[in-house]
Amino acid sequence: MLPNGAFQFTFTGDPTGSYTVLSTTNLLAPLADWPVAGPATNIGAGLFQFATPPLSNQPQQFFRVSSP
Repeated sequence: MLPNGAFQFTFTGDPTGSYTVLSTTNLLAPLADWPVAGPATNIGAGLFQFATPPLSNQPQQFFRVSSP
């Protein structure tokens, strides 16, 4: 968690790949029902980062990274 209430995470992947982050508040929801939260940003050498807007007073969220 960032000081402003946003959530940020990093992960490694194929430096030439593109990744999309999906999110849900219901971990048991079918993957087809997970909305797209946005793209992950390549910050160099196969390291990717994603940050949400501030999540104050939001229910718990789960995230999944997808690649085409």
